[in-house]
Amino acid sequence: MPPITLPGFGEIVVTEEMRQALLRSGLKGFGFETVVKRLIVRSDCNTWDQEADEPAEHPESGEPEDYVLGQPHSAEAAEEMGNLWALELNRDAQTRREQRIVQHRRQIKLVRSTWQGQDIFGAQGVGFLYVTEGAKSWFEQHAAGQITFEEAATAAV
Repeated sequence: MPPITLPGFGEIVVTEEMRQALLRSGLKGFGFETVVKRLIVRSDCNTWDQEADEPAEHPESGEPEDYVLGQPHSAEAAEEMGNLWALELNRDAQTRREQRIVQHRRQIKLVRSTWQGQDIFGAQGVGFLYVTEGAKSWFEQHAAGQITFEEAATAAV
């Protein structure tokens, strides 16, 4: 299990070790909720070629979730993972769209005046995760290679 994963739309899951590091980080504006591990599949993803254009094997359906769905739960793998935590984020910030149907994420702008000072947060109506420059630097030091960042488009109002 990597120390940090982004398993779904606007979600962050961390290991116990990463949770402890975040608690010591000084970053603010988030909490933790225990993850219930209902379906854990043993997969040694650390042996996958991260530089390959395509995985060595694809699920028959071609859908990435089918690497897990339909596979048996491994209680042993779940135990080996230890506790997992989902970050609870404030999602009260607002966004503004330049047009009703957007062609690119830069057309969705975070309204700066609605940000409430959190280092990690979400916004209404989008699955984006936002971080301050300080949080970005912290993650680059403590989760190098695990997540990437893109500068957020912002608007004053």
